[in-house]
Amino acid sequence: MNYVLITISGGIIGQVVFYDLAIEAVRALVKYVKTMNPEKDDAAVYEKEGLIINAKVFLDECDQCVKREIKDISVSSKNDKPIYIIGNPRHILGFMVTSEDDPLGYVDPVGALSDLGQMRKDHGNHLNLYRVVPVKGPLTERSHLEKYNADCGVEDFEYSLVREYLNDADEKGGFKVTRTVEIYFRDLTPDAQEHLLKEFRTNEEDENWDSIPIAVTEREIEDPYP
Repeated sequence: MNYVLITISGGIIGQVVFYDLAIEAVRALVKYVKTMNPEKDDAAVYEKEGLIINAKVFLDECDQCVKREIKDISVSSKNDKPIYIIGNPRHILGFMVTSEDDPLGYVDPVGALSDLGQMRKDHGNHLNLYRVVPVKGPLTERSHLEKYNADCGVEDFEYSLVREYLNDADEKGGFKVTRTVEIYFRDLTPDAQEHLLKEFRTNEEDENWDSIPIAVTEREIEDPYP
């Protein structure tokens, strides 16, 4: 999920809802603004880089909800549509992208689910639907890639073609890598789960926390393979 709508009431977080598309998150924000109490409620949509839009955009000087065309708001979702793939995590060679024909990605989740259902009927429930996330930033240092290519007999490799995925040395001469940890609802202790549900005034059945992390944290650390 790329976008999150956060609502607040009386200084306490009310809801945290994730969306694939910016336009979906903004529509949910508009719906919330129409019924909220401006004196004690607030809401905003965020992406990874920070705030996109908040409730004040839809309020006039008297804190009354005003009608605005969402298309007039500088929130673009033309290029943020998720890509779905069907994968076999138990293949003898490792994770394998699969389909009835050539391996492909789906923009329409409905089509992806239709194919997944048919393939599970024929091949088993071990097949799953995955969301593709573009990789941004470095993954390793050039020396590791050079060693890998040498061990595999790869010659005439053009490292400039993957430059954005290679780490540079830091000031101390070491290398940094970014590690990401996703925390799911099932990772919490029973007491923490109960506290979260109580504070958000929700229940586990109404959320999608079985497949969407409730928190994601990143940290840059020293490369463990210098």
